Order: sequence, then C-alpha cells, then structure tokens
Amino acid sequence: MDYIYIQQQKVTVTIFTKRPEELKKRMRDFIHGATELDGTGLYTNQETTVIMTVVSKYDLTELKRVVKDADPNAFVNIQSTMNLWGKFENVE
Repeated sequence: MDYIYIQQQKVTVTIFTKRPEELKKRMRDFIHGATELDGTGLYTNQETTVIMTVVSKYDLTELKRVVKDADPNAFVNIQSTMNLWGKFENVE
C-alpha cells in the first residue's frame, strides 16, 4: 500500500548545473522527461543551465543518483507538487 501511495505523490525538481551536457546525457536514460532553461546567476552574473522535471517520490532516489553522478556540485530544489494537469506520462 505504501508503494502505491508514494508512487502517486509528485514532486517538482529544479536542477541548476554548470555541467548540462553530462546531466542531459544521463537524464535521457531516466524514465521522465525534463525541460531545459537558460539562467544567469544574479549574484555571480554567470550563466547556468536550469533543468526542471516532475517525478513521483518513488523515482526521486534514482533521480538524485543520476544528478549526483553527472554533477556533484549541482544545486537542486525539490518541491511538493500539490496539483498537476496536462500530459504527464512515465516513459517506461
């Protein structure tokens, strides 16, 4: 029962990385899609890549491993997603 409940809970993950190519390469093997945005740090004025995805809490552990392997210095923000609509599919 816990597995089903956790699988239904969604989180939005925002990843700020200086190593976008490595991260994108690894995320292509992950089971969810993502969106890439260009960003600029307001304090440093340095360019950064922002990658956003929505995953179930069940998939979060695997996503953390993917990000850490690709860019150990990435800044990651994880937010609970209360409502979600539109096309959301697992690519399994």
